Amino acid sequence: MENITSKIIKSPCLFENLDNSLKNNYRNKKIQLVSFVNPYSYMILRKEKKSNMNVDFFYSDSFISSIIFSIIARRKIARVSFDYSSFAKYFLDKVSESNDSVYFIGSKQNEIEKTIGIFKSKYPNLKIAGYRHGYFKDENEVNTIVNNIIASKANFVICGLGTPFQEKFGTKLKNSYSSNIKIIYTCGGFLHQSSNKIQYYPHWINKFNLRWLYRLLKEKYTLKRILIQYPQFLFFSFYDHITNQFKNR
Repeated sequence: MENITSKIIKSPCLFENLDNSLKNNYRNKKIQLVSFVNPYSYMILRKEKKSNMNVDFFYSDSFISSIIFSIIARRKIARVSFDYSSFAKYFLDKVSESNDSVYFIGSKQNEIEKTIGIFKSKYPNLKIAGYRHGYFKDENEVNTIVNNIIASKANFVICGLGTPFQEKFGTKLKNSYSSNIKIIYTCGGFLHQSSNKIQYYPHWINKFNLRWLYRLLKEKYTLKRILIQYPQFLFFSFYDHITNQFKNR
């Protein structure tokens, strides 16, 4: 069985994959589930075997994890994330020029409303099939939301529920066999971050790969992640890769 690192190494170019999905008729084809990992989410997802099996493509969304995955892969693994400094801008630019529609789910109700308002202002041609906050009472409500997304006939779903809930929700949606959905993308905190402004990181922060420092200063929980999960990631990323190599022999 492929682990997260193996899928990162084998995943196609994220941008080209989107372009192909916009060009081709995906009706009745397999729904793709795409997710992104950093040291923190890797430590959570490595234990979620069932969810990992259903994710088609993983990508590295932090500078540190990209360095480690590049060492393991023995080739450059680029940092790519669903935020406006990376893939999110490309996605919104491309989809707003197409006939495809998008469903957004995640964040709190007031935040998702602000985010959608910003999207509509910046991308007036973007076809929004629907949107919803990311909090559920129980499994029955989850099933209802899945059915609502299918009924909206959205072609893309952007899911920002946090790890591992967004991967689990994406798996349930993927297994719904909708004939309209092409790709489900997890987006972490993108919908929450975009509720104030769509470009969360200042230009100079992106230029010098200091996103971790920016988040450290703005988000209190980031320090705990850096001190605990990051060292664990350094060990377990290599451990998981070596273990998987032996299992597949």
